[in-house]
Amino acid sequence: GTIIFGLLCLSVLVRQLWADRMRLTFPLIQLPVELVTEPKIFSGPFFWTGIGIAFLVSLVNGFHQLFPTVPEIPTRALVIASHTSPWNAIGESRFSIYPFALGLGFLAPLHLTFATWVFLLLQRGELVVTRQFGWDILPRFPFLGEQSTGALFGLVLFRLILQRRNLKAVALSALGLRADI
Repeated sequence: GTIIFGLLCLSVLVRQLWADRMRLTFPLIQLPVELVTEPKIFSGPFFWTGIGIAFLVSLVNGFHQLFPTVPEIPTRALVIASHTSPWNAIGESRFSIYPFALGLGFLAPLHLTFATWVFLLLQRGELVVTRQFGWDILPRFPFLGEQSTGALFGLVLFRLILQRRNLKAVALSALGLRADI
């Protein structure tokens, strides 16, 4: 409950700047709006084929979990592991295909999914280079958790710098002073 309240307060702080002043679009809302305003999407064969395949795979694998005699459609089969140095620094990589995740991936902005893949490959490459040069003798090197925390702090600081005028106006308005908000 506390997290939801905090996120709601944060959205109140940035809503006016993002929606009114910057006129940002919200790409996640575009598909539901299209589905409501243009119902012809539902009549397309590709839409129903995709929905049917995802439903069938999930249904069969769900029955396999309940009744092991029902054959499973393999969606979690690919495991990549190397036993030669420096590639063994990556460890075991499991590749799974989840139909619902593929559907959600199509709803996400392209630059977000691309960045996810790029940073995954950079992380794995960093582990390989670390093993190649022998730096992995240090405990927890290359400090992936600390790098992630630093990136999060950097993003928050960057957003605060970009929003400084809006946050100042919100603070002045909350104190009862005259503000341009």
